[in-house]
Amino acid sequence: PAVAVTALVRSELPLPRRSGIKVRPTDGRSGVSTLRDDSADLVIVDAFAQAKVPAALATVAFFADLARVVGPSGTVALNLTDRAPFGWTRRVLAGIRTALPEVLLTAEPATLRAKRLGNLVVVASRGTVPLAELRQRATTAAAPYRVLDTRAVSDSFGGGTPFTDADAEPSPAP
Repeated sequence: PAVAVTALVRSELPLPRRSGIKVRPTDGRSGVSTLRDDSADLVIVDAFAQAKVPAALATVAFFADLARVVGPSGTVALNLTDRAPFGWTRRVLAGIRTALPEVLLTAEPATLRAKRLGNLVVVASRGTVPLAELRQRATTAAAPYRVLDTRAVSDSFGGGTPFTDADAEPSPAP
């Protein structure tokens, strides 16, 4: 499947030859582990297996590895799926905060109001997260979404126990 997705990305989203962006058919966790320390400004984790975020991409160890790759000022963006009461997301966020303490979360209002399962995008860093820019973008987006800052994320999604490799679970099924 990774090879097919890579081929699709390369054909549908062609990148300029010298863009510096590399598209590789690797498993998320093992692919990140091969990256050098402080070698990326941004890592995007948008990975699903049978419509669920894999358990291996929700652990403290994985988030520590992401933090190593983006260094002190880089950013990580993760696409998650969950539904109220967001128990899985609470655990993921607790794990993220162990390595990348500045966190914001974006989601459609219906997802946050517990109307349905939906996507929650987490943006995290040891440096600053682009809160003002994302809030501005949210006001002009075709599909409205809310942007919660670090404090609002803690207030709304706090209290989780981080997943470890021993007890990690994939995200809830749609």
